[in-house]
Amino acid sequence: MASDAKLRAHASQAATDDDDDFTGEIPNVNHVGTEKRTVAVRIALRAIDAASTRQQRCLLKVGGGRLAIIAVPTPGWVDATKQAIAGITSGAEIHTATPGRKGSKSELPPMGIAESIAGGRDVVVITSAPEALLAPETLAAADLRLDIGRLMAPLVRAVILEITGRKAHDLVQRDLVGLDLPDVVAALRDGSTARDCVTRLRRASRHKTTLADRPDVPMVGDLVGYGAAGEWAEQIVEDAHRLQNGEEVPHIESALLYGPPGTGKTRLAAAIAKSAGLPFLSTSVASWFAQSDGHLGDVVKSMDAFFGALTAAAPAIGFIDEIDALPDRATMSRQGRDWWTTIVTGTLLHIDTIRRLSPPVLLIGATNDIAHVDAALKRPGRFDRLILIEPPDEDGLAAILSQLLGDARLTPEEVQTIARLGAGATGAVAKGWVDAARRRARTAGREIGFIDLVGEVMPDDDRPAAQLHTVAIHEAGHAVVATALGQRVRQIGILARGTTGGVTSVHEDHASPRRAEVDAAVCVALGGRAADELVGEGADAGAVSDLATATRLAAAAHLVIGLKGTLTHVGDDRDVTRVLLTDRRLADLVEADLQAALGRARAIIEVNRAVVVEIAEALVHRRVLVGEDLKAILAKVTAPKSPKSPPRSERRTQPPNAVI
Repeated sequence: MASDAKLRAHASQAATDDDDDFTGEIPNVNHVGTEKRTVAVRIALRAIDAASTRQQRCLLKVGGGRLAIIAVPTPGWVDATKQAIAGITSGAEIHTATPGRKGSKSELPPMGIAESIAGGRDVVVITSAPEALLAPETLAAADLRLDIGRLMAPLVRAVILEITGRKAHDLVQRDLVGLDLPDVVAALRDGSTARDCVTRLRRASRHKTTLADRPDVPMVGDLVGYGAAGEWAEQIVEDAHRLQNGEEVPHIESALLYGPPGTGKTRLAAAIAKSAGLPFLSTSVASWFAQSDGHLGDVVKSMDAFFGALTAAAPAIGFIDEIDALPDRATMSRQGRDWWTTIVTGTLLHIDTIRRLSPPVLLIGATNDIAHVDAALKRPGRFDRLILIEPPDEDGLAAILSQLLGDARLTPEEVQTIARLGAGATGAVAKGWVDAARRRARTAGREIGFIDLVGEVMPDDDRPAAQLHTVAIHEAGHAVVATALGQRVRQIGILARGTTGGVTSVHEDHASPRRAEVDAAVCVALGGRAADELVGEGADAGAVSDLATATRLAAAAHLVIGLKGTLTHVGDDRDVTRVLLTDRRLADLVEADLQAALGRARAIIEVNRAVVVEIAEALVHRRVLVGEDLKAILAKVTAPKSPKSPPRSERRTQPPNAVI
């Protein structure tokens, strides 16, 4: 890496009155290239000098067939570093490797590099992710490796002095949080004053990290309704504080938050950042497209920009929302596979690089549909934990409502009643209720009150009283059968939502159900019909979805999960209805199972008629039953005597485990 001109170095005059100012050797402007240096190249040269020793700088200049690897903080550094190195060396081959672009490890064959070195040529490889993008043989063969660190305030102050002639005394490290090299270059302009440069840097940094500073973002300790996710958040904040105090923290977990929309995944991530006092940078796959014209290269640049800013902000928290927008490569259609593979692979490489940073970055992802997330994203080392965030229970919803209502004059009993009526709602839905109730009260010229919230949570139900009673009997039947079979009923309601007249929420603890659990689920699905027949006015056509669920479960036991003596597998359990149309023998078997389940449900309802009636009457009066009130009624359910167990020969056909 020879150069006829010697590289002179001089101590920077940038803010010598600051103890932490940049004082490393700086290549002379006039001896680096023949063109006027850009701001980016100026910064790259100073960073190279700060990252290297005198001996290493000599190796860059002296030829002899050497391999040098220069690791830069982000892909945004690659082009400027390449120009800087081209001005330092003479005749060296310069290769670049960045995630998702040309220059991957397949384009840097170790044999080709070896041949160049054997021929006396020098080779420089510049990359933002050496371990991820370069072959092990290339890494092992390096004579020199420079790791350029993130942008530091003293270095930027030195460049501001160089281009403006003025010192930027008030520029501190926090003014650069979240800024990648291109962001800094955009703020440092020839002809600007030092003050203008600092102002632009601060504005750019705030733009990248403002969400966690908003007053409506709570501290983790003030969050309610998050359950285990809240406990995890508290531990992460504690680890972050220990890290900032200089204590050893072996590993900070990353996490993928999943659950229904509106459960507060973004709110939780921002609260962690605010409580930990860390920069919070957020993005989404959709935003990568919104910030570009949709061409592959531009989308990759948007992705690079986020991870570059996150690297520059470390220690920080990075949040990737709607991560399921990245398609799962295992189920991806052939159309567009090559295009999307570049994006998915690039994201994985960036995450691998981020997870190795020191100081560390806490990476949090969020999705409403965990099933559609690529398996490589869900493994430890990328996202260490998968954390389910469900809608809050009744007490959690009441706590959320209390926070949202602030100093509104509602009693705790009134708030708890609202939570009971709206059981199953998310925090986002609760906020919508409160906002709408405030508007309702403001229009009426009064402070928000109980009646305003009731009007939002439970709009007027115009169904006839007889219809409400019929629905209540049906839902009571589901709940009684489920309880008798050992399942936990969370909620019973007759609130009309869409085409649904009522809902009974049953919690099933069996991730891999056996035959008994499948049979019980079929029986619960038919519990409403049994109650209609024995306690109500008779079966009607209003519970088609129950029949569909029962049929699908019964058929799946035969043709999907192998729990009915057969091992034939036809595919997804949703495909069994197609088989039923053509297979008369299977249809007869399923019908027999359904009749048996209905008979079992009838037996349960028969001995619990009084409980069904009590539940129905309470539902007509209160619309929703949850919590202790529900437990008190269901505690009266009596399970009928079980029939004799089947002969041992029949039980042998039941496998020890199965997965739906």
